[in-house]
Amino acid sequence: ELYGATKGFKEELGKGGFGSVYKGVLSRSRIEVAVKRVSHGSKQGVREFVAEISSLGRMRHRIMVQLHGWCRRGDDLLLAYEFMPYG
Repeated sequence: ELYGATKGFKEELGKGGFGSVYKGVLSRSRIEVAVKRVSHGSKQGVREFVAEISSLGRMRHRIMVQLHGWCRRGDDLLLAYEFMPYG
């Protein structure tokens, strides 16, 4: 679903040490999301991926970006966050 939501990872919002972030829209809910695609070869990226799922998956606060979901399929590590257009 995240591949389709990002239209094949076309609209890149930014890039960092662990991977790239893309804009997407979830098909069922029509919620805009920012999808972080963790770099394939980064061992630190895998650790960050697991840490973000464990910590952000449990937290809810008005000043924190919400983690909507995640996916690990083959080499792809994807995190779907609430999209913040100016943040």
